[in-house]
Formats: sequence, C-alpha cells, structure tokens
Amino acid sequence: MTKARRFHFPVLYLHIPDRWVVGEVEFAPEGTLLQAIEAARATEDRATRQQFLAVLAERAGATSCATASACATTTDEAMEVIRGSIAVLRLYQRARHRRIDFDRQTFGLPGDIGSAVVDHWETEHDRFVGGGLMRLWNLGSFTFPAEDLRAFPADRRFNYLDQALRRPIGDRTDFEERFLKAIRFMERANSMLEDPIRVVLLAAALELLLGDEPMKGRAHRVARRAAYLTCREEPGLPRHGSSRPACFYLAAISRNEVEAEMRRLRAAGQPNACSFYLDVADLSADRNAVLHEAAGADLIEGRSHHQSRVDEIILTTLEWVANTGAGGLRDLDVEIEAAGGAAAPAPVCAVSAKAEVTDGA
Repeated sequence: MTKARRFHFPVLYLHIPDRWVVGEVEFAPEGTLLQAIEAARATEDRATRQQFLAVLAERAGATSCATASACATTTDEAMEVIRGSIAVLRLYQRARHRRIDFDRQTFGLPGDIGSAVVDHWETEHDRFVGGGLMRLWNLGSFTFPAEDLRAFPADRRFNYLDQALRRPIGDRTDFEERFLKAIRFMERANSMLEDPIRVVLLAAALELLLGDEPMKGRAHRVARRAAYLTCREEPGLPRHGSSRPACFYLAAISRNEVEAEMRRLRAAGQPNACSFYLDVADLSADRNAVLHEAAGADLIEGRSHHQSRVDEIILTTLEWVANTGAGGLRDLDVEIEAAGGAAAPAPVCAVSAKAEVTDGA
C-alpha cells in the first residue's frame, strides 16, 4: 500500500497574508515553503541531502505566489483535492467582492490558469505600418485581505462547503456532492477558454447543481428551482409561500405551459416575464446553440451576465441549504410544492414587469 505524502504546489496569481486551511488543503503565503526547506537544510549533515534540499530551495525561491498542499498518494490525486479547494476560494473571491470583475484576475494551479503576452505586426501592401503587444487570459494576481480569511469560517455558506470538502465522497449528502461538483465544473470556465465554451460549462454546472432525471423537461425544472430560490422583488422579500402565492413559472410542469401562459398574459396586456426564470432558460438556449448549431462568439452574447447569474444561484442555494439543513434536491421540490408550485397558477410577480417579452420568448 502506497504511503500518503503531503504534496505542495504553487497557486499562480494568489497571495494570502497567513496560512489558510480550506477543506483538506492548506494554503501558505509566498516564502513559507522556502523557509521550511531552509530550516531542514540547517539541521541536515549529509552532503547528498544538502544538495537535494538546495535544489528544492532554489525552485521554491522562484515561486512568487502562495502554495497549496494536500495529503495524497500521487501528484494527480493531490492536485484534484487542491483544485476542489481552489474552486471554493474562487467563488468566495467573487462573493466577497461582488462589484468587481475578477474574470481576468483569478488564480489556480499551473496549467489551469495562465497569462501570455502576444506580439503582433501590421502591414499594408507589404509595408509594415504598426505592431504591438496584447496580454491574453489572466491580467494580474489577487490578494485576499486578512479580513477575508477571518470572515470565511463565519460565513455559513462557505463553512458548509468547507465541511463538505473534509468529508469522504461516500459520506456526503446529495447537496454537498452537487455543490462541489458544480463549483469545480464551473471554475473550468475561466478566461483561458472562448466564451461559447464557457457558456456550455456554466450551463453544465447549473444542471449539476439543480438538474435531475429524466432529460426531458430538465431545463424547465432547473429554471423553476433557480427562480424559486432567487426570485426577489426587493431585498428581504420572502420566498413564495402562504404570504406570497407562487406564480405560473413555479406552477407550470413544462416550458410549453410557461410559454402558453406568457402569450395569454401578453395578449391581456399584463406582465408576463420573469428574469429569474428566463435568464436560466436563456443560458440553456445559448448552450444548445453552441453544441447543436456551432454558435460562436459573434452569436453568443452576455457570457459575463450568465456567469453572474450562475454565481447568484449557487450562492443563494448555499444560503438556503445552510439555513434549512436540506440534504437533497427532493427537499427543495417539496418546499416549492408547499409554496404553491404545484397548485393553480397565480399571477406573475410584479418584478416581471421589468422584462416584457414577445411570443418569441
């Protein structure tokens, strides 16, 4: 049986002020690993070991970023464990600083995130008339301030994820496994990929979180669950329930029913659109356009909007699960049904008036 070791890797573009344990991974500030190697060298008498440690120290000294370590039996296993914790920290980065675009200021393991400077030259009729440089992918590093480290365990959403990361896969609840898979999958959709591919990954991540079998009608069920969790006319407004009847988006059993009711309301001159539902439906439609119609960047717009909506849905679902103790998707469906999601359709929410749609919606 192979003995587990602790593997250390650089986390490119990440800086932290102190040690930080997330799940089973310990993140350490720049220079921490070098100090540990130098301390080992100071107590080593054997020449061969001194030479070996000198090489390690040289390479560690060239690492100008935080490092992450995890216990595993292979490097591949350790990297997968670390990727899971990095995915949680990327979500935390965006949750803590919601008004900042971190699309090109993120972090990750080598190979998962990168940056490159590309030269280009310009000609007209074989005459050189210009040139320049442009930077691809990541633009710069990110530093978590000390207050972010302190706030992490106090945030119930991320404390939930932290505990889920520490549990063996077989001991996780349905929702714990869904969150970790969805977040891990979503974080593959970084700036090193073209927007159409990122849209596909974002849609897949949302289905990993809120999707179920069978495939038929899944897009509607995902959008319905997301709408129930995120629908707010104003901050502090309760979810649909006894004091707030469910609208037809939650009561409908299919997208066809939704569209039929939207047409009826539109003809009657009434509000008929709910962005909390339709944004998710649009994400599914864009995903299908990429996969089935070879849609490109010129046809897929609003990738950043899709990203922010998926973040909002994941964070809101985390809050709901942490507050209710729900273990799986069935718990969510039961609450939606209790709120009137399976009853006769009520009028659409007032917030829907902000986004009127036509028959083509």
